[in-house]
Amino acid sequence: MSKINKYLQRPEDVNPEVTASRYERFYLKENPFPAHPAVQKDSSDYRINGRIFEESIRSNELKKITENFLKVSQADLNHLRLGFLSDTSYIGRGNGKTAFLVNLVDKINEQFCLDISDKKNKCFAVYYSPKPGGATKTFSQFVKDIFYAIIEQDFINLSLATIYLNILYKQNKDIDLSSIVDDKSLIKCMLDKEWYETVGCSYESVFKELLQQNWFQNLPFIDASDYLFFSHYSMINQDSFLNYFNESDIECRIEFFFSSLIDLFLNSNFNGVYIFVDDFEKILNFQNAKQMRNFAFELRSSVFDGLCKNARIGFFNFFFVIHAGVHRLIKDAWNSSGMNNRVPLTENTQDRHVISFEKLTAEHTKSLLKKYLSEYRTEDKPEHPLFPFLESSIEIIGKRSEMNASKILRMSHNLIENAVMDDKVVQIDEDFINDFINKSNFEEIEDKIPSIDNIQSVDLQAKVSKRNGK
Repeated sequence: MSKINKYLQRPEDVNPEVTASRYERFYLKENPFPAHPAVQKDSSDYRINGRIFEESIRSNELKKITENFLKVSQADLNHLRLGFLSDTSYIGRGNGKTAFLVNLVDKINEQFCLDISDKKNKCFAVYYSPKPGGATKTFSQFVKDIFYAIIEQDFINLSLATIYLNILYKQNKDIDLSSIVDDKSLIKCMLDKEWYETVGCSYESVFKELLQQNWFQNLPFIDASDYLFFSHYSMINQDSFLNYFNESDIECRIEFFFSSLIDLFLNSNFNGVYIFVDDFEKILNFQNAKQMRNFAFELRSSVFDGLCKNARIGFFNFFFVIHAGVHRLIKDAWNSSGMNNRVPLTENTQDRHVISFEKLTAEHTKSLLKKYLSEYRTEDKPEHPLFPFLESSIEIIGKRSEMNASKILRMSHNLIENAVMDDKVVQIDEDFINDFINKSNFEEIEDKIPSIDNIQSVDLQAKVSKRNGK
């Protein structure tokens, strides 16, 4: 056989023809429900990254956050600076709080809250979940984690790029900016010296004007005198801020975060930041009484009545997500630090700073399943949006799952998997569900849903270092 034949000759056995997916008889591309419904926001799978979200289910919570926080001008020094998203359902984890936060952060960042606040505020939002196992016990580590979350989402690069763009446009209003179409392209162009040459400008002229700005001169890692005799200037980017932060001691880091960083954001036209801290008790659970009290004291100083810039203007706004019982855990530290006078630790949902995360209803269950099903429908659609489920069968799912979103999704996944294995099943009705429950020992299955402590956490510091080639 000549060498060329291996390219031309066909195999004797032919691959079978592609058959229809086993889910297609239910008008589904695949199983729309996650097998393990614990949100992993960095996953590409929409079923578990929180991007499939039915907003109507949490319309009350969204309305209260919008009215009491997002729409209130950051220029008002009396605006709420800290709020609690408190789970009042008493059904354990898996009630959809993380998915709610992920989507809220995306909603804010889409137009930097300009649309939500009627142009009163230009703010970005950051999602942060403390690492499990007690990795974050101190306030300094808490600040470090949030700083890395900001770095990881490129907000410092975006702010610097915005400042460079403003200077560049001021110097030359006829410049061709057609290559800038979104945040990523803005950062790519503004932080690339060679790009300036392609549009007939120079980075050096932009940097010289930047050197004249007081906020820039006041950055702790900038000495304007160092640049007096240089004709070529290094690019100041996110790494410049990261390197200074990593090389500084704890006191300098906290001052840098709550003062210098704010100057950067203010000069890039932001007037606030919303920081959503998921599962706040992952910090509290591993603190002793002294650590908890110190954390509360430092939080008060940095947010309300210390000497830093943030305490004076309330630039950073915090939301702590807490579960039932956390109030008792932190009560003493909150009182002794004076935080209770600033932000009362209460379960009274009438208080403006407390957003109650309520238990789902039967109607919410229908809306939740309908949303997931719609995301994975084939081009041909069924007459009823809940097919293959009957409305009466969804009520059973909700009750058996204690109206817990995670359990509802897990049970729906298993029901779909069992239904597609039997060609005789044409719909998922009450009899099918009851038979499934009796055969599979549903309670035992639900006990195997991974807890939050077993979910792999994201090391933001390692992630940032890897991205920067360090």
